Amino acid sequence: MRGRRAFIVLAFIVVALIASACSSSIASDGTTSSDTTSSDTASSEVATNDAEAAVASQDGAVDSEVLDAGEETSSGEQIDPSIEANDVAFSEQCGAEPAPLGSRVDVSETGSRIGSGSLDFGQANELEVELPDNGIWITADPAVAGGWLVVLQRGSSVRVSPDGVVTSAATPGDLPPELDSAGNLRSPFRLHGLFEDPISDGRVVIADDIAAVLSTPTDFYQHDVLGDALEAAAVEWVNTCTGESGQIDIAEPDVIEGISPILADIDSDGQVEILVTLSNSDTGARLAAFELDGSSAGQSEPIGRGNRWRNQLAVGAFGPDGEVEIIDVRTPHIGGTVQAFRQVSDADLGPSLVQVAASDDRYTSHILGLRNLEMGIAVDADGDQFPDILVATADRQRIVALTRTSDLDAELQGWEILSERELDRDLTSNIATQEMTPGRASVALADRTTLRIYSE
Repeated sequence: MRGRRAFIVLAFIVVALIASACSSSIASDGTTSSDTTSSDTASSEVATNDAEAAVASQDGAVDSEVLDAGEETSSGEQIDPSIEANDVAFSEQCGAEPAPLGSRVDVSETGSRIGSGSLDFGQANELEVELPDNGIWITADPAVAGGWLVVLQRGSSVRVSPDGVVTSAATPGDLPPELDSAGNLRSPFRLHGLFEDPISDGRVVIADDIAAVLSTPTDFYQHDVLGDALEAAAVEWVNTCTGESGQIDIAEPDVIEGISPILADIDSDGQVEILVTLSNSDTGARLAAFELDGSSAGQSEPIGRGNRWRNQLAVGAFGPDGEVEIIDVRTPHIGGTVQAFRQVSDADLGPSLVQVAASDDRYTSHILGLRNLEMGIAVDADGDQFPDILVATADRQRIVALTRTSDLDAELQGWEILSERELDRDLTSNIATQEMTPGRASVALADRTTLRIYSE
């Protein structure tokens, strides 16, 4: 198939980086695929206006203004939009750890939004930096420890130094912004050539030599929660070490409602699974995990009503005793609940994803109609070496650090509030994090024209 041929071409380019590449291709056994349409078009996102700040039903339509990208600044930065195989920075030997991949708004190249390092979020120092416009996208600057790149509402960008100095920066050609390990802009879609039919705004995720992307755009389920009427009807994956590839097709009436899958070992068997959010017009969204061969690794119960979505955030050792759990925000637009799931296997029924915790319904991780799915992330927010969740309250005027607890009560049901930080106005950007020095994390976010940096 075209994706396999594209991979072979790229393999020749990176012959110096890859020791060997196999010529065989293994296809996954998936379900019957749904009809497809032409690829959707990725667009720039901007901060919402005051009307969008209200918590609204997913059934209602919320218009999201889209602005043209601003002109490139005179900062002298150069943007390389080309699809370079060496940008992948894969290891020279199969199975070895890959080289650093730079920074991206979803924090990790696996799609699981877990940042490295720790901080006491409630007691961390707060640096307020005034921006020339509303902050929309924030990502760490790998070239400057504690530095940040901020994309503004009208399309221009700035760099912010660790001490809060703002300088103009080159405008990303594609959003969300992504930087290589030297701090240079690169396209977040530069690896689409590895695949047959990726959705045009799909983010490629990578773990253990496996790269995956949502693919086969379809308009079968026109929920429009992420800014357009197109969703994915399949997941494609490729082993960047051996060249094996496969596709997991999703049968109608389901679609995959998201920007990217998460690659994670949810059953502790040493192999990554592919986690996605499946949705349909009858029962709404549910989590679904697949093995690479397309077999089920478990599904959650659906929400139970159409036009109801869940935002999958992360997979990690969130459990009270370090159990691997999947974290999502259920219905983030109409009273979001932070939930935790674990894979449970039954000898007769097989694997399933069982809910083990659910917060009260006062949180959000997404604004209806935008592609920013990172208003909730994971980072160690209390220094206990286990990840916690940072998420916005429903009005987007506070950021709350939540941790899992074995105490189940009527109010929090398995979650405990570690700390809260007040904002002056509503959150307009993703929540970003970086490891400034080994073990020390920093968090950044924007409530309109104020960039807030939390560090110790």
